[in-house]
Amino acid sequence: MNTDHPQVPEHQTMESLTRLFTFSESLSQLYRSLWTQHTNAQISAENRPSLDCLLDDVLLIVLDHLEQFDVENAFQAGFLTHKLSDVVRFSTVSKRLRGLAEARILRRLHLGPSWSASKLSQALRAIRSPDGVRCYTKSLKIDLWLEGATDMSKHHWILMRELLETVSSLEHVRVLDITATESSALALQAVVEDVHVRLEGITELILSPNMDWLIPKCPDLQALSTNDWVVVSRDKKSPTTRLIEAVASIDNLQHFALHSPWHSDTLHEVLAALPRIRSIGMLSGNCTSNLDDRLSVLRKFQHLERLQMTDASKLVRVQTLQTWTTPLYTETMTAAQAHVTEKVFKYLPRLKELILGPAFRAWVVRRHADGRIDLKWEATVVRPSLQEQLAHMRERMSCGFDTERDEANAAAQEDELAEQMSLAETMNSRTDVQTLADVMHDDLDDDDDAEQLRRLQEEMAM
Repeated sequence: MNTDHPQVPEHQTMESLTRLFTFSESLSQLYRSLWTQHTNAQISAENRPSLDCLLDDVLLIVLDHLEQFDVENAFQAGFLTHKLSDVVRFSTVSKRLRGLAEARILRRLHLGPSWSASKLSQALRAIRSPDGVRCYTKSLKIDLWLEGATDMSKHHWILMRELLETVSSLEHVRVLDITATESSALALQAVVEDVHVRLEGITELILSPNMDWLIPKCPDLQALSTNDWVVVSRDKKSPTTRLIEAVASIDNLQHFALHSPWHSDTLHEVLAALPRIRSIGMLSGNCTSNLDDRLSVLRKFQHLERLQMTDASKLVRVQTLQTWTTPLYTETMTAAQAHVTEKVFKYLPRLKELILGPAFRAWVVRRHADGRIDLKWEATVVRPSLQEQLAHMRERMSCGFDTERDEANAAAQEDELAEQMSLAETMNSRTDVQTLADVMHDDLDDDDDAEQLRRLQEEMAM
């Protein structure tokens, strides 16, 4: 996962860790208490307990903190790290840490995408070796967009056989993520059909849209999603249709997600093939169909508990109210998110969780006997502050305009931003995780989106 936190030099990281474990009084007390309980405790020359005297559970907590992506408190700030490479570097401190970190480092493998065919082949052989990662790896991601693809066609068959043999040998792998070009996918398909393989341990597949043929080979599949956009086709059997038909035969499928336009016809196809699906991911980019039309079909899914859609600002016809965050990461909800959240939970009374884009999630915390539900949400809204936008608008005005119309439009936009800033200040006075009460399970009335948003803004301002 990529983060925006600044890089920390290696010597500073190790210095911080050494200081944390050697001189922290609280940890020294922890060491002493654990030392009395540990039969193999080791004491250093300075009469201080070393890392080797700590229990495995404590060392695993250290590794957990090294994997965190946000610095939340002073203890965690002592690590100042957020990448897997820091776990690898810190694992060299002691032999016991190396043993514990090995499983942590190797539980997720990602091969590619810039690897050559020969390098990928070497990696696959190393994974299959007796001293490889069979007992650790639970998630395997492979990019078959290989360098030198134009001159590797003769190696396709051998490489795909090695790939298939490797996946079959990893008995603990549950998640398989494959991104492939059309030629690589065809080569892999030929090998799969030739050896009649069955991947019974795989419970989650993340595939390129042209790999629907792999789905029937995973009888224990519970979740399917695509890692690339489905190309819209006029063929009778488009990639979307083939994927839906392939998952229709999977009895235990719980989650289905596609990067596609998600027209009403697509929803009807999913409803016919997966009437008992519990989780749907409608990753559609720009919304091409009306939200009400989508919800009218989604309401027919009797077991739907989790819904993932695109960002709320793309689902409403009114302009999104942009809010801003404080330096303390106190997040709030945009007006578009509030509007879509209320509408979705009104339409879908059985829904338990709603995800809008990469930065917003709402879930049900309580259902009342009279039909009301209480919601909580968490949001990460990182956008330029309204004050910055207003200052930018004033700067544009000071530069002059070519026409009176441009000046009038800029003045109107400035007034709108000022009004939004006033409302945003009211919203930011509330907590980042709040209860949205009185969300009724009755049908929506026929008022348009603008009228509903106006009433919602008035309620927020009260």
